[in-house]
Amino acid sequence: MMADWHLSNQVEAVAAACGLATVELDVRRDDVHLGLHPAGQVVPRIDVRVHQWTDDEVHGDLYLCPLPSAAFVRLRQPDVTVPRYLVVWRPLTEGDRDRPMDIQRLEGRNLGVYAQLTSHPQPADPAQHTAVEVALTAVLTGTVLRNLVLSQ
Repeated sequence: MMADWHLSNQVEAVAAACGLATVELDVRRDDVHLGLHPAGQVVPRIDVRVHQWTDDEVHGDLYLCPLPSAAFVRLRQPDVTVPRYLVVWRPLTEGDRDRPMDIQRLEGRNLGVYAQLTSHPQPADPAQHTAVEVALTAVLTGTVLRNLVLSQ
């Protein structure tokens, strides 16, 4: 599932609020949507792939994000110099669009969670989909996002 422009825009809004700049990347080339780095610098940087949250893929305290195995393999390459993360974002509903988003305390109405893809095992069959486990406790706030970038 490709990230809608409004989902990427929400990630960009969180990034901008905590002093990060974004680079839009070609998802067709390496399955990454955005690069994030401190404003005015090119490093450190992380790359993210954005997916939309669907409630039917929640299992207990995990979100099982389906990725084509080939895309997953490209995203989790151990030799990439820029760390890659999967961001799963619950899009805003019509009623939520008029309410301001609290960057430091994202709520269920616009919840983002994340996982670093290198922590997941290679899929057995590259022709199938891989269910990437993302802990619902790994909430993406502005502080977390900034710390992910600056720790690289």
